[in-house]
Amino acid sequence: MIKYRTTFTVDAADTDANDIMHYAKFLDWFEVARRDLMRKIGLPFEQLEAEEGLIMPIIKISVSYTAGAKAGQELHCVTEIRDILHNRFEYFYSIRMGADKESEIVSGKTVHVFASTGGKTTKLPPQMESVIRDKWGTTFE
Repeated sequence: MIKYRTTFTVDAADTDANDIMHYAKFLDWFEVARRDLMRKIGLPFEQLEAEEGLIMPIIKISVSYTAGAKAGQELHCVTEIRDILHNRFEYFYSIRMGADKESEIVSGKTVHVFASTGGKTTKLPPQMESVIRDKWGTTFE
């Protein structure tokens, strides 16, 4: 497993009339955390596309909400890659009010396939798998 931990602060502009963060904003945070994780691994999406001709479109998203967040609150996001699959990545997300799992307010998962920039699905390139395996067991902050 590879983990990435980051912190976000709820911006007032992202809240509704009740001062609760809009549910869709969590998807933006998933995107930021996922991109940061890939950058920490050494495989930024921009490099994958430019050098490998590889894109990772999302084919499935699931999100569960258990509580809301208010403007000014600091939230912790844990993003994980739990397995290396031959043709896709599954990213798991836990957004928490504190550092512990018990304070989770949102959990989610995105599933991405590997595809050429032309859109044809493909397998994980061996060199990319090697870079990921070298980082296996790492937690980035």
